[in-house]
Amino acid sequence: IAESWRELAGLRRVLDFLTKYDLPVGLAMQLFRRYGADAMDALRRNPYLLSGEAFGVDFSVSDEIALSMGFSGDSSCRTEAGVLFELSHNEQSGGHVFLPREKLVAATAQLLDGDTDTVEKALDDLLERGSVVQEQVANVEGCYLRRCHEAETYVCTRVCAMLADKPDKLRRDRARTGHRVCAIAAAGRGAGRAGGAADPDRRAGHGQDDERARHRSAL
Repeated sequence: IAESWRELAGLRRVLDFLTKYDLPVGLAMQLFRRYGADAMDALRRNPYLLSGEAFGVDFSVSDEIALSMGFSGDSSCRTEAGVLFELSHNEQSGGHVFLPREKLVAATAQLLDGDTDTVEKALDDLLERGSVVQEQVANVEGCYLRRCHEAETYVCTRVCAMLADKPDKLRRDRARTGHRVCAIAAAGRGAGRAGGAADPDRRAGHGQDDERARHRSAL
C-alpha cells in the first residue's frame, strides 16, 4: 500500500508540473513508464529530457522551463541537449544522418548563444557515453545520433552483402531495368509519330502488344 501511495503521489506531482508549464498531460504516463515514481526527481535534475526523442517536447520549450527553474545558460545538460537537438533537427528537417563536427559545434553555440569550447566539451561527453557517434566521412569528422549511425551501418552492410553474394544477378537486374525504360520510351515516341485517322483505341492496343513483346525479349 505504501508503494502504491508513493507512485500515485509521484504521478500527481508530474501532472502538476506539466499543467504549470502548459504541457500535454499525456506526457505524465510516458514519464512514469520511463522513470516510475522518481519521474519528478528526474525532471528536477534535467528538464531537458523532455526534448529527447522519447517525449518530443520542442527544445525551446524545455529550455524556457529549465531557465525558469534556475538552470544556468552554460549548464552541461543544456549544452548536451542543444547538441542532440541540432542533430535531430537536421535529420528530421533536412534528412541528414550526420553533421560535420565543426558545423555541429558552431550551430549549437549559435543556438545557445554560448562558446564553442563549452559545446566541444559537451559533445565529447556525449561521445564517451555513446549517445553520439563520431566517424571519419570523406574529409570531415561526421557526428551521428547513435540510431542514425546504426541504421546507416546496417544499410551499408546489407548492400555489401548483396553485392558479394550475387553480383552478377544484380548487374542483370540493372540491365533489365534499363531495357524496360528504353522500350517504354520508344513506345511513347512511336505513338507520338502515329498520325492519320486511325482508331486511337486500336493504336493503343497495338502499342500494348508491342510493349509486351519488348518486355518478353528484354526478360
